[in-house]
Amino acid sequence: MYKTIIMPVDVFEMELSDKAIRHAEFLAQQDGVIHLLHVLPGSASMSLHRFAADVRRFEEHLQHEAETRLQTMVSHFSIDPSRIKQHVRFGSVRDVVNELGEELDADVVVIGSRSPSITTHLLGSNASSVVRHATLPVLVVRLVRRFRNKPCPGLSSLMGSVQFSQGFFLQDYAKSGKDLFRPDE
Repeated sequence: MYKTIIMPVDVFEMELSDKAIRHAEFLAQQDGVIHLLHVLPGSASMSLHRFAADVRRFEEHLQHEAETRLQTMVSHFSIDPSRIKQHVRFGSVRDVVNELGEELDADVVVIGSRSPSITTHLLGSNASSVVRHATLPVLVVRLVRRFRNKPCPGLSSLMGSVQFSQGFFLQDYAKSGKDLFRPDE
């Protein structure tokens, strides 16, 4: 299906990533490679130079902790671990996802998301920022209570956005009862 899949994860929010793992595995099928990506916030401007060494040590500690947790996350996958690569970068999630996507010539991004809270309504979420600024397709896996303890529901339902004129065509096609994703028999 897909050869190169980027999966941004928050190693400190494993429940959120667990749902996305099943979907990424499904998309990878036999020979796709999943690139786990954890993004740490970049340092603020270093106007206080005397603290630069402390900030750097703290960033190194965070990076090491993230790498350790990513390595642990690999064990949650059922595919061959050699098909899972790990990346820890600094910056904004949306920018780093796009940069890595270009670097790897990625096919798709799979990202977990939860139901929005008041905080995400006010500040926004990483998933929504990735979707808004993505330079490649993004599959958002919503953490919903009814799927929490079930295996990947697969892609039995799919929603996408289309241009207005194409929407009428798709609506008519759907009403006809034909399957959009299978050839005519």
